Amino acid sequence: MNHFPYCFFPTSVLEIDFTNDKYKVSQYLKDQFVALDKDFSTPDEALIYLNKVNQRPLFFHRLIDQGLTPIDISSVNYLYEEIYNPTRYETVSCIICRGEELDDQIGGFLKDIEELRIKKILLTERKNETLAIQAFNNGLIDFYVCQQDSNAFQLLEQYIEQGQQAYFQEIINDQISTLIKEGQANREGQILQDATFISYVQTLIQREKITEYYLLDVSGSFLFLNDQGRASVLFVFNNEQFKQYCQEVDQLLDQGYPFSPFTKEGLRARHKTVCFPFINAQAISDLNRYVAPVQVLQGQQRYYIAYNSDIDYL
Repeated sequence: MNHFPYCFFPTSVLEIDFTNDKYKVSQYLKDQFVALDKDFSTPDEALIYLNKVNQRPLFFHRLIDQGLTPIDISSVNYLYEEIYNPTRYETVSCIICRGEELDDQIGGFLKDIEELRIKKILLTERKNETLAIQAFNNGLIDFYVCQQDSNAFQLLEQYIEQGQQAYFQEIINDQISTLIKEGQANREGQILQDATFISYVQTLIQREKITEYYLLDVSGSFLFLNDQGRASVLFVFNNEQFKQYCQEVDQLLDQGYPFSPFTKEGLRARHKTVCFPFINAQAISDLNRYVAPVQVLQGQQRYYIAYNSDIDYL
């Protein structure tokens, strides 16, 4: 089964000991998921920088530190802190070291950063491949590339992407795994392990050119940002949750909320729903723009999914 991190945003990549411009990765990287590329001459310089930027808690961690539930739909109220926080892009997910061999300085540096869970890529010579394999088998590095390979920089891009995914899976997924398991106990969180749903989300991310996303609840709802910075939202419900949510929509209809006649018909028929967290919904002047079609997705359970491609309530 394919898994994906429950939170993702463009991160930074560090290069160490790239004294020869020919091999500077920044000249070749075209990955939209790399926010910053920084070059350091020595591991000591890189370590000083890492201790500065990677000590900042990420979004879910900040919510937990504040005693809040990080995967509850109400957390959308706190996402503005992250959406308008440019320092998140300074988070380092991957480091690329270039060297003839893993000397004591490089080896010591890689051990020093193990707790940060940053993914480590070694760019080395073909003649040192045996040493690189040993370092990989010992867990000192996560990937290696021989610079003589004709597709060396394509491999680096591929490994950076894989490294970013692995970084967020470890940093975010592990942190909230207990909450996910609690949701799975009452069948709410099972969707996050459902291959059908995972495939749906991965396809949506590619189609909508999503570069950043955050899990909103254990039911699989997500907030997305695309490559233009436009926010969108995916609301997901199981059968019981959809019934309850529709009751809240019905209350708005019964209270005479000014939906258009066409929208009212779709909401009553359950073909549409409102992609808006029902917190102070009555105070919103126009919910019509948040109404989206409901799609039924059949996986391990029946899921009701609504995607609104343009929201502005953050």
